[in-house]
Amino acid sequence: MREGDIVKLEIRQPDGSLKTRPLLLVKKAPKYNDWIVMAISSQTQQEVKDLDILIEENNEVFRGTGLIKKSIVRVAFINTISGKHIPGAIGRLPQEILRQAKERFTKYFLN
Repeated sequence: MREGDIVKLEIRQPDGSLKTRPLLLVKKAPKYNDWIVMAISSQTQQEVKDLDILIEENNEVFRGTGLIKKSIVRVAFINTISGKHIPGAIGRLPQEILRQAKERFTKYFLN
């Protein structure tokens, strides 16, 4: 697995429920093979402008993502998951979009 891969995994939601969703691997945490991830959602009406990243079907990168419809990278919806539970990547986002996600999170977090 590497940064920019998209995986599909069950994770806990803010309300405590579990949901299987696509996740963007953002950064490998040191030592234990854990990954910091950002959730991906097809609920594009929840997009936070200038924070989330919209990936539309007509975008040239969409085909390589493994997503089934337009989606948003929920930049502020982060989690840490164990690498041993990741079954494999369903797709990938280009490094430019990963960089943009990291920059948006950093700007959001530092404000």
